[in-house]
Amino acid sequence: MANGNNPAATKSDTMLADSTPKATTSDSLANSRESRVAVAAQAAEPPATKARAEVAPAKRVVLVTLNDPTILAVSIAAMANSILNDHMIADLPVDPVSAITILSPSGSRVLDAVKTFTSKDVEPQPKTVLIGHCNSFNPLCTEGAHILKEHLNPGACAVAYVEYKNLKRDEATGVLSHLNAAVEQTGAFVIIFVVCTKKQDTAWLRTYASEFVEVSKCEPGPGAQMAILLTNVFLTDRHAQGIGRVMVEAFVDSDGAYFYRSEPFIAERAIIRLAWCLRFKGAKMEPIAKLVGLNKSNVSRGLDNLLIPSSNEVGMKAPKGSRTRWATVYNLDELWPRKAPDACVAGNTAKAPGSSKTHDSGQTAKSASVTSAASPKTLP
Repeated sequence: MANGNNPAATKSDTMLADSTPKATTSDSLANSRESRVAVAAQAAEPPATKARAEVAPAKRVVLVTLNDPTILAVSIAAMANSILNDHMIADLPVDPVSAITILSPSGSRVLDAVKTFTSKDVEPQPKTVLIGHCNSFNPLCTEGAHILKEHLNPGACAVAYVEYKNLKRDEATGVLSHLNAAVEQTGAFVIIFVVCTKKQDTAWLRTYASEFVEVSKCEPGPGAQMAILLTNVFLTDRHAQGIGRVMVEAFVDSDGAYFYRSEPFIAERAIIRLAWCLRFKGAKMEPIAKLVGLNKSNVSRGLDNLLIPSSNEVGMKAPKGSRTRWATVYNLDELWPRKAPDACVAGNTAKAPGSSKTHDSGQTAKSASVTSAASPKTLP
């Protein structure tokens, strides 16, 4: 019979009670340490990393404007590369697509250029569809939208392009609403490029678009054939965090095939991007100006005009492979020592960060065209 006043029983119960909290306390401490580590790790993540993860995937039509027709073909090819390899457009997440179909009027030569610029690494390769016997195709008119809808398939992407002068505002806005509904219903993905001039107003297009990206030219860095800037207009409030503005550089390998490398946008001028990296690594302004052969005030103004300074707190760093590329033009041993982490990155990385298929620019030194492109004469 149990006796609540039995000292022996009390002692036994106490011993059992004492032994259990010890294990519990140990577990609690371990859990507490793990929690603190997890919290610390989360706090250590760059703000840009956290903010980028909050961006919702594109589910409706993406409108892309560019005011330079010479970069239309490479922009289409670069964006297809980003969609298939990185599932991303200017930091806008894109659900994986099974195929890309590019619609083009049969009389246009843009499609031939797109094929030239398309990376051989993308899988599957984009398909092309020629529309009738015409020189233009308008996907934002009733007839054009009907043709476009025929190519809306679940998990697939349809791409079309049109000149701004062919758009009629009232018709285009109505068609865009119907296309958005069709895209959501079918689970497809649509990108429409609009070629315009700087004087043409595209504000009304932004009003009716669910996603809007602007494309402009950038100065390519060493080894690159060309470069474009993708600006996600609807992520303007994130630009100061290094999100929504992406520079894409096009390279040519030894076989003459194009491939691409993307990185957060720093500056349009290549020399200012180098100055930003050197300042990020701790170099002083005067030796930087002396190295690149510019006036100190010119370098300083170039850096002052940037949205994200080199002393940023948003997590942006010198892009991987930058030192290796710029070392083909300048002697960086004093201002950017080889012992810096970036010095060994490009040599060991054959592909760009964040993509299993996109090449890293550090590899381009193998190409004869890259070697000639890295001449100081091509830089400012």
